[in-house]
Amino acid sequence: MKTPGEILRRAREERGWSIDEASNITCIARTHIQDLENDAFEEFQDIFARGFLRNYARELGCDSVSVVRSFEQFKANSDVSEVFSTPAPLPKKNNISYVRMALVLVFVFAVVVGVGLLSLSNATAEDPTSFADETHSDVETTENVRKTRWLLEQPENSPERIRR
Repeated sequence: MKTPGEILRRAREERGWSIDEASNITCIARTHIQDLENDAFEEFQDIFARGFLRNYARELGCDSVSVVRSFEQFKANSDVSEVFSTPAPLPKKNNISYVRMALVLVFVFAVVVGVGLLSLSNATAEDPTSFADETHSDVETTENVRKTRWLLEQPENSPERIRR
């Protein structure tokens, strides 16, 4: 029985395609096509090997179902089946990045709170002890209100209003 790599290589050669042309047409990397045609399936996880085989077979005009079946038989008959039965371990996440991110957020929060407290403590630009004492009497305030009302009641082009 032919291996999936032999089936695909023969179909590619019958079409007259080079590996580079097949790579450009199928958008599968050149190295992946070489691995598929050489039955080097240990380079792929099981699901990716099936997907590449199916897509490559379709582009070559082969029966993709029979190519995947031959892959299954090849996998069952070889010692490579252990590689496909266990998924590759995922790389460990770097916990240091989470610690750094948390420290940066705490620092930013502290800066924002500090700026807020500083701005609240300096609510006035002048020292309150330097403000003038209230020496106005109620009589002076009443007189100022009367003068302001009189000025507002004058017509806009009045000489009295213009002078003041």
